[in-house]
Amino acid sequence: MPRSAELPSLAAKLEALFRSRPGRPYSNQEVSDEINRRARGDGTTVSASLLQQLRSGSKTNPTVNTVEAIADFFGVPAAHFLSGSADGVLPEERALLESMRDNDVRSVALRANGLSPDSLRMIISVIEQARRLEHLDENNDGT
Repeated sequence: MPRSAELPSLAAKLEALFRSRPGRPYSNQEVSDEINRRARGDGTTVSASLLQQLRSGSKTNPTVNTVEAIADFFGVPAAHFLSGSADGVLPEERALLESMRDNDVRSVALRANGLSPDSLRMIISVIEQARRLEHLDENNDGT
């Protein structure tokens, strides 16, 4: 079997992303609504029906702008859809991607960018203390 036949399809990668949210999968409509709410300067909009066609595999060649808009929504690089892994996400990236979907977590990470190592250590210490106070790391070592 040729190597290209072994690679997961765009539909499979999209389906994995739609199902990546804990609790319940994203719906086509909510993804479409959020992409269109964010409407980038290039005028790209994505309909729920287009998302359904891409997920089902009935449409397999979206525009670059569409791929970029979908990738932006899910917090993955557009190249995710070109990679050869089963869902385009490395196992060690999965937890990070899931946590970065939370706007508050993303905000903390973005605001910490560029701080000195000493400042970052102080912030990590504060976060670790807050996690202990909220009993979030009782079943692991907190790292």
